Amino acid sequence: MDAIKLITTERFEQRSKHGFDAAHDDTATKGEIGLAAMCYLQHALGTDQHREFYKTNPPSLWPWDAKWWKPKSRTEDLTRAGALIAAEIERNQRMTPVETCQACHGSGTIDAYHLAIDPCPACDPTAPKPWGRV
Repeated sequence: MDAIKLITTERFEQRSKHGFDAAHDDTATKGEIGLAAMCYLQHALGTDQHREFYKTNPPSLWPWDAKWWKPKSRTEDLTRAGALIAAEIERNQRMTPVETCQACHGSGTIDAYHLAIDPCPACDPTAPKPWGRV
């Protein structure tokens, strides 16, 4: 199976088997999903000695209870890291505020960087949409 299919399959299992759906993931507001991905990536790339030690001892950055630390083979750890990264990207996209033009839409959500967007992506369908959903 190719890498993308492995990651997609793992992400599907996270949702369907373990109940880690969007609502669950949205509660991870302190970078927990990304930290977990990093831990699995580090484990996958570690030396044999490193892997042996952390096989039963979660890394200090592991964000959850030790019972959820389940390292396996290098490929499975990379797959799990990839699926967790996908979950964090999805969560981040759901949390991104909608960009609107305050002049056109009143109380729209805009930060200083996005005030420079001209024309307003909500008003002009040809305008670039560099972030968020409009």
